[in-house]
Amino acid sequence: MAALAMSLLLQAQTGEIDRSMLESKMNLALTPSMVTNLSQQLAPLGKPKSISFISRTLAGAYTAYKYRIVWSGVAADESFALNSDGKIVAWLFQPAT
Repeated sequence: MAALAMSLLLQAQTGEIDRSMLESKMNLALTPSMVTNLSQQLAPLGKPKSISFISRTLAGAYTAYKYRIVWSGVAADESFALNSDGKIVAWLFQPAT
């Protein structure tokens, strides 16, 4: 899952999302303007110094993962949830607390 977390981060930074990985509702919800905004925020940070697993949570048919991403002077938490087919049903970045 760490490789998936890193892949998703790189996709967010470049703005080139592999939409085949997304569940249909998530695909619709992730608008082009959202992708552009996300890329504009994350791309300047460059390559992270580290990415580390925080948690895995089961919720019905979904499994949610949370990772801490650290760059020089800033950190963020990346969370994503997968359905039973392995498709992403939720995905977000938040400032690390």
